[in-house]
Amino acid sequence: MADAEKRRGWDCNDGIYYGDGPPCCRIDCCRREVEESDACAFLGRRGLAFGERNRGRIMMFAAFLSFVSIIFCLVPVISTTDHVPTIKDTYWGRARGDGFAIYSAPLYLVVHSSGRDFTFRWEDKDCLYDACDTCKTANEGAYSLAIVSFITSFPQLMTDLQRSTARGDLNCQKILGVFTGVMGMCSTLASLSQYATDCQEELPSRVDISEIGVEDSRITWEYGPSFVLLALASIFKLVDVVCHLLVPVPEKSREPLLRDSSQSNPAPESV
Repeated sequence: MADAEKRRGWDCNDGIYYGDGPPCCRIDCCRREVEESDACAFLGRRGLAFGERNRGRIMMFAAFLSFVSIIFCLVPVISTTDHVPTIKDTYWGRARGDGFAIYSAPLYLVVHSSGRDFTFRWEDKDCLYDACDTCKTANEGAYSLAIVSFITSFPQLMTDLQRSTARGDLNCQKILGVFTGVMGMCSTLASLSQYATDCQEELPSRVDISEIGVEDSRITWEYGPSFVLLALASIFKLVDVVCHLLVPVPEKSREPLLRDSSQSNPAPESV
């Protein structure tokens, strides 16, 4: 049987096993109050038979989405740079006119006109728009929430891998996976909503910056890579939560923990 499994090789539904769970599950009080509590056990058992049969495939798919989310959430973080070419690649919003383009980023506004780049900070007195003060506040909040979304993607990925095998699955891991997914999704949506409402929609539809070669022109703003990738990341996080809810925690996954506990605390021999 073992030789047959070796010849078959690794299958996606096998998942990736890398331990019996977090160290806190080795602490009696922690395991008793969290992992083995009635609430955790109830939530852990929720799921579908389809989810149990396809545990590895579902959770490996979720892990893949979490990995992609990390990359997607990294782009808005990079957009805070003062490097103009990077801002023009990772902008949150962009407006284009006849022979010029304007790029909106969390810390800077870049105007490209006549082959030259002009950079303005949102808090500068000579900022181009009346909406600069509002955009400054909105961008600071959006950037902070984008960082939260980026950070929560890491435990989300580790939890996906942890739950990809029945042996490594735990009640607390399922709850953690749902919690980090929901929190990451909410922070991402809040970041997008704050930027769109308080900045993008407040920017003008006409510009007249004659000192840098931009005459009175009508422009249309569009969302950029940072905004679009964050939106996709929020969808991925929602899918990740659904994956966790589909897969129930098997009863046997707690056996190694219980066995280790009984071995470390053997019952007294009767006299």
